Formats: sequence, structure tokens, C-alpha cells
Amino acid sequence: MNSIWFGEKPTHSQFEMKENILKASSEKEVLLDLIEIYKTGDFSQKDVLM
Repeated sequence: MNSIWFGEKPTHSQFEMKENILKASSEKEVLLDLIEIYKTGDFSQKDVLM
């Protein structure tokens, strides 16, 4: 869904976003990638957030 509440659709695939989480150098980068994954409806990375 593309709206002011959800923002733009992710441009990267879920696989690429998951790889970015592993390569992230800060918690902020991890959080931003997790948010993008959650926007696609994939909540399998919930443990990473905890």
C-alpha cells in the first residue's frame, strides 16, 4: 500500500533486506530494514526486533 501512513513501496526484495540486516553497522540501520520488511507483511524477523 502506497500512502502517507505506509510510505513508498520497498525497492529491494525481502531477501536483500534480510541480507542488509546482517550487514548493518548500527541499530538504526537494522530497525529501518526491519520496518521495510514488516511493510511487506513478512513478520518472520520478529525475534530480531526483540
